[in-house]
Amino acid sequence: MIPYKIMGIQFETMMYSQIPMSFYERPAVVVAQELLGCRLIVENPGQEAIGGLIVETEAYTTNDPACHAWHLEQKRKMNPNASGKGEELFGAPGFTYIYLNYGMYWLLNVVTDPIGTPGAVLIRAVEPCIGEEQFWKNRPNVKKREDLANGPGKLTLAMGIDQRYHQMSLAEGPLRLLQPRHRRVEVATSGRIGISQGVDLPWRFFIKDSNFVSRSKPSLT
Repeated sequence: MIPYKIMGIQFETMMYSQIPMSFYERPAVVVAQELLGCRLIVENPGQEAIGGLIVETEAYTTNDPACHAWHLEQKRKMNPNASGKGEELFGAPGFTYIYLNYGMYWLLNVVTDPIGTPGAVLIRAVEPCIGEEQFWKNRPNVKKREDLANGPGKLTLAMGIDQRYHQMSLAEGPLRLLQPRHRRVEVATSGRIGISQGVDLPWRFFIKDSNFVSRSKPSLT
């Protein structure tokens, strides 16, 4: 694996590398689990990089009423050329899907699954690990480090992620995902949070015992 560089400096002596686009071509439920322990990096030209360790994700996939593409998927069973909300989720994997939740918070998703099959992984929480000072600047009213990015809306605020990053390739930046050479995390699961349909599906994944996950919910494993 080729070591990733931030501002021209080798990153943590080859411990992390750029995730290949083929990683995202798999089912959302698989990708969501394997993103735990990876790093989310925002690196804009002329600005200091900022990054967090991914500690919590959720999967949304085909025939899933909670997925943004569900209604469009039903339409396409009758008319393959139908278009509408969530169309991006049928597209190429490895691109971002960012939307405004309840008109308040931008949420960051990664498109997964082969082209033609809707799928996405919501990045729900990160632990600050690069440029932590910027996390605090972006979230000035936060009192505890654990609360800086322990939720999907909190992490986009903390890392300055908004609609400008929608439909960007994760291979080209400025938003990137890096994978560790050696992945050592214990994955726990639960039902998903903040939705009204499909809540009992065990597709919320988080690093067990992490203090940086969003509000607690009893784990299934």
